[in-house]
Amino acid sequence: MPMLGLGPDLCPLHATTGLPCPGCGVSRGLSMLSQGEFLLALGANPFVVFLWPFFLVLGVTAFLPQARVNEMERSLDRLEPWFSRVFRVLFAAFFGFGFLRLGYFAISRDWFP
Repeated sequence: MPMLGLGPDLCPLHATTGLPCPGCGVSRGLSMLSQGEFLLALGANPFVVFLWPFFLVLGVTAFLPQARVNEMERSLDRLEPWFSRVFRVLFAAFFGFGFLRLGYFAISRDWFP
């Protein structure tokens, strides 16, 4: 996947207003991170640092035997309260960052890439 995207703008908010949504830059950032461009990926959307390993784990588990996946799920059940708290914090941070970035670009009228 090209680092600068595939061409068409897939975000309806960005396509209509030129302003970024919280998820704008995630696809490009994941592509940049996959190609070793860490700083460019952070500039596209800093949450790719959390998403890339998540997608990597999902991809690996797709190739594991179902018995192993079930065993992993049982072991992760013990950590569920911790995962739940971390998820809530990351979720709030993701949307908080998105709204701050949206506000910045709305006020400054800079073009979001």
